[in-house]
Amino acid sequence: MYRYIFLALLLVNFSACVVKTSSFSSPYTLDTKQQSLDFKLLEAMTYNEMGEALKSRDMFLELFAEYKDEKLIENAFMISIFNNLDKKDELYELAKPYFNQSPDLVRLGVLYHIQKQDIKSAKNLLEELILRDKDFRNYELLGDIYAQNRQFALSLQNYYLAKKYLKEELDPNENLSLKIADNELILGQKQNAKKELESFVSKVGCSLKICSLLANLYSELGEKEKLQNLLFKLYELTQNKAYLDDSVRLLYEDKKYQEALNLTLAYNLDENFAFALFSALKKEQEAYHFALKAYKKTNNKRFLLIAATTEFELALKAKKVDEKVLESVIAKFEEGIDETSEALFLNYYGYLLIDHDKDIQKGIELVQRALKLENNNLFFIDSLAWGYYKQNQCQKAWELMLETMHDKEFIDSAESKAHIKAIQKCLQEEKK
Repeated sequence: MYRYIFLALLLVNFSACVVKTSSFSSPYTLDTKQQSLDFKLLEAMTYNEMGEALKSRDMFLELFAEYKDEKLIENAFMISIFNNLDKKDELYELAKPYFNQSPDLVRLGVLYHIQKQDIKSAKNLLEELILRDKDFRNYELLGDIYAQNRQFALSLQNYYLAKKYLKEELDPNENLSLKIADNELILGQKQNAKKELESFVSKVGCSLKICSLLANLYSELGEKEKLQNLLFKLYELTQNKAYLDDSVRLLYEDKKYQEALNLTLAYNLDENFAFALFSALKKEQEAYHFALKAYKKTNNKRFLLIAATTEFELALKAKKVDEKVLESVIAKFEEGIDETSEALFLNYYGYLLIDHDKDIQKGIELVQRALKLENNNLFFIDSLAWGYYKQNQCQKAWELMLETMHDKEFIDSAESKAHIKAIQKCLQEEKK
């Protein structure tokens, strides 16, 4: 219900709050009486664990009426507060006489006032408690109240006091560190927030919440090396490869391509990362074999299409595009192209069929499919124009080329210049 109002740390664990039979003092010490109490306590606790809060609360209330022990009213009050049950007003009045004996009951009283939106009474009660009890939870709860009222400087002041009074065995405290960091960030103090989170990690290592927030901070502050280390810690903590994906992206941005590729291959990350990295490293041969391996592993046709384009690019680079290469590449495209194929591959295969006079009409149809997906792509328009040129539809081809003329960089490319020259020559010959 409340963003900052803590509940989980308010009291010791539920089972520790009930009356301990070994230390319970009562004038009624007959064995049968003790056995009856033990049974009823166990029954009340069981109801609560099973989610039957009302039955549990009522049993603790009945036991309190009989034994008048503060731990019994604590449990009844706690269950009512945490589950928003009735009788809270009555329980508050029953608890008040025990406030001097039980700080836990006072903290419950504070939450009672908060639920009633009586913040002034909640603060007064808590400040009175702090005068005699320096428990860190009191300062934390007061900090929560200030935070709820958006008084973040006062909230932060109390969170630091809570940290000061933490018992050694409870230090560091994740919730408290997160609240301190959150408030520092709200107040624009990123370095202070970072210091708090780093202090937590140095003492006990990563928790998901702490290190996720710290990772965001490192990213905002541009501390990439620290972010890299933290992402790997988060992966070790969660086994979620998304953190390694982020690490690869950072390495790629820093042009640490080989390091990124090693990480990608070592942890079997997204194959698309690998292809981008092979390309950046100009390792087309490795990319080709990786694509074939990925296709065999996953039966994903996209990998086969990547293999086909890579094989053809390698042959082009080596100036060894022959019938054997064309046959191998076309076979891969034929197996890989389907109704779900991306525009890039549709155009690539279509242009190959057109340019090498393998099946001009089929090539045109493939390029037209690509243009339906990306109708303003200049490369696709050029491919279609080249197809019409190959069919001696030069006027149609020229009209398409005119659609590319606004892009100087495109029309200055060697391939575009060659196509323009050939189509213009065709038009001139038609006029003769």
